[in-house]
Amino acid sequence: MSVIADNYWVETANFVASCDCAADRVIAPGQFRSLLPGAVAYEQRHLHPAPEAIVLHKGMLEKLGRKWIEQATAGLQPAFANEVFVVFSRSAPRRSVAKSTHFEAYLERLELLSPGRENVETVAKQVVDRECVVWACRLFLLREPESENEIQSYLEYPDVCSLHHAFLSSGEFRSLQRAEIHDANELMGSKAPSTFFLHIPKTGGTALHNLLASNYRESQICPERHNHLVNMTIGEVRAFRLFSGHFDWSSMMLVPAGSRRIVTLLRDPAARLLSMYRFLRAHDPGYARACNLDLILLANECSANEFFNLSSVRASPWFNNGLVHAFAGTIGFGRWERSQAIGEQPTRVRDDPGKALDLAKERLGECTAFGLFEAFEQSVRLIASKLGLPTPATIKREMALEDIAGIHPHIRMVKTIELTDTLAHSIAPLIALDQKLYAFAVEEFTKSLRDI
Repeated sequence: MSVIADNYWVETANFVASCDCAADRVIAPGQFRSLLPGAVAYEQRHLHPAPEAIVLHKGMLEKLGRKWIEQATAGLQPAFANEVFVVFSRSAPRRSVAKSTHFEAYLERLELLSPGRENVETVAKQVVDRECVVWACRLFLLREPESENEIQSYLEYPDVCSLHHAFLSSGEFRSLQRAEIHDANELMGSKAPSTFFLHIPKTGGTALHNLLASNYRESQICPERHNHLVNMTIGEVRAFRLFSGHFDWSSMMLVPAGSRRIVTLLRDPAARLLSMYRFLRAHDPGYARACNLDLILLANECSANEFFNLSSVRASPWFNNGLVHAFAGTIGFGRWERSQAIGEQPTRVRDDPGKALDLAKERLGECTAFGLFEAFEQSVRLIASKLGLPTPATIKREMALEDIAGIHPHIRMVKTIELTDTLAHSIAPLIALDQKLYAFAVEEFTKSLRDI
């Protein structure tokens, strides 16, 4: 954040603190919790239907949706407004802000939001019919269906959401995207380069994300943190300077080649899997049900050995040789905490593992810099150096379970998972390729340290 942005955040946090609201009854952007510990992040707002205060970031209104904003603020009063935030509070304001230019700007932005966006989930669950297929061909592939057989093949998808994913992942659509990206590359000119952080889950990436984000204005940071960049237009992608999330290589390819710097972190594959299971198991099942994160529920119900033998876990590209999948660009869509249907799993790594491994090594070599969880401080310093960024005086991994259990509202402490012989046997197929990629990464990382 810039100094000005910091001032707006601090000013707003100080106001909320003066309202005598319980912190866990305040809904605010997730970053707000560093200023107001205990505040409820936007992502958990559905679990707190009666807040005492709501902090609305004017740049995030679309994320919240007009319908929710209007319903949530109906019983509250506008109590504070500046260039970035509007605060609604249950207590009466000291002075009215309803006529201020900052509040009027908020109302104008809210008015621009279409209530129809609230119907996304309903539309996604609709049954696919012929008209859906015809219009999908027109919108995604810019053509009419080629034959009755093509229409029938798409009618096999159970709902609009599945049809949407099928078109987005098709070779024809990707080819059209590459043509757009080529055109974007030609127009890049002198635009400053963007940084793309391929954040593989449970590799210590939160600390690196925060370091990277501290060097960009909030408006320059892409808000997408999961593997859904494909849903953005080329114009939208080009507006950002930092991309940081649980992406795979196919998402990275959406950023024009002439303007991107790629960084990532890797971790010992066995340790990463155990950390993923432990992290899932630490979550509250009620939160998992509300967010439809079924792997959290399975981790709470199953022992580690049972969990890693589940077909839904073995089908997940984040769990089944996830390092190679990430670089091969075959992760697919959605959050890593959700299972993937067996029939949906990508085939490239499974059908030609040797080629996938070679591709992963090649792409790791294309990164501007990469690091290892096991050499975390050296890795962060190396990445910062390669990107020309200042290195913090102290470097500490963040989101470690020991640090957030009991502080995060939905995470509790659970014991460390021991790698028994039985468990090692169960996960062996899930890390066979990743171990080879990790060994290669260790060698290359050691060389890069010598070159500094």
